Amino acid sequence: MKECAIVKDLLPLYIEDMVSEETKLFINEHLKECEDCRNELDILKSEALISTPEIISENEMRPFRKAAKKLNRQLYGFSYMLIILFILLGFSYTAEEKMMYNSLIMPLVGAFSYATFKWQVIYKLPVLLVGVNIFAMIFGILSVDPMSAVLWTLIYMLFAFIGSLIAYLLHFAFRKEK
Repeated sequence: MKECAIVKDLLPLYIEDMVSEETKLFINEHLKECEDCRNELDILKSEALISTPEIISENEMRPFRKAAKKLNRQLYGFSYMLIILFILLGFSYTAEEKMMYNSLIMPLVGAFSYATFKWQVIYKLPVLLVGVNIFAMIFGILSVDPMSAVLWTLIYMLFAFIGSLIAYLLHFAFRKEK
């Protein structure tokens, strides 16, 4: 009986071929004599067959990869729109009583831009800020003269880059060690 307990404990490793040659010989000799342990081995083998994961072929994965790419593009587009809306909100507060909110809005725009674009924030964020500034001036959202608009855009760009830098430092600080 003592041997049965040892063999039953070793059977999962035996099935996976993770035992030494000596242990394998010992288990084989025991299985020749013990019907109870052979039944236990058969049960474990049947359970192992049930729980073995299937290997999925590349053709079977293709629809999932396509759906993941589509979802990724949609999330990226949504992020763009959210960043543009926050920039528009910030520009709409320029030359108003609520202008100080931009000291909070623009760093948030920068942090969210970093989360969306990673290192591409270096060139995408200024392009977005200038593009939204031109849009705001054309459609009258920004109620300041063009020179002031350029100055405010540069100031907002500075605030946004500070937010991006803070987001980068937080990302760097909390990344998983390998």
